[in-house]
Amino acid sequence: MKLNRYFIVLIIFLTTLLVAISTYRLYRTKESHHPFTCRTWLTLVNDNSSVKVVLKFMFKKGYGTVSINGRENDNDGSTRVVSRMIYFIFKQDGNFYPLTSKNIVKLPDDNVDSAWMEKYFPDFYHKTEQDLYMNILSQGGNNIIFVDPIPLLVCKTVLPGQ
Repeated sequence: MKLNRYFIVLIIFLTTLLVAISTYRLYRTKESHHPFTCRTWLTLVNDNSSVKVVLKFMFKKGYGTVSINGRENDNDGSTRVVSRMIYFIFKQDGNFYPLTSKNIVKLPDDNVDSAWMEKYFPDFYHKTEQDLYMNILSQGGNNIIFVDPIPLLVCKTVLPGQ
């Protein structure tokens, strides 16, 4: 009889523990961000030049990077190179990603000035402590990035090692 009582208490304890662990894991899954990396290609054309860049976004738990690599070719034959890393923080809320730039590293081959960056990119990409608000929807192997309800980029998922 005493053995049965201990057995019942043990079953209740283990069941309660299992429910608590399951609830905790479910809560953490809903609240945590699943890391991903994606790459997109962007071409901008105006009367005097064309700009082609590759943007590679990496999102982890609350922080990330975006690398910009590309060039502008002017009609007069001159070329400018943009090559930089933007380090940012974010707090994901469903599909909503408010990003804040924290550090911008201009790589050695980057030869564009601030006026050039202002012409083509929001402040987030060339000034620290600037915000960029994105909605990111996953669809197949792609992430569709929206800025101010406009679908702006299709960002192809990059697998580790690519």
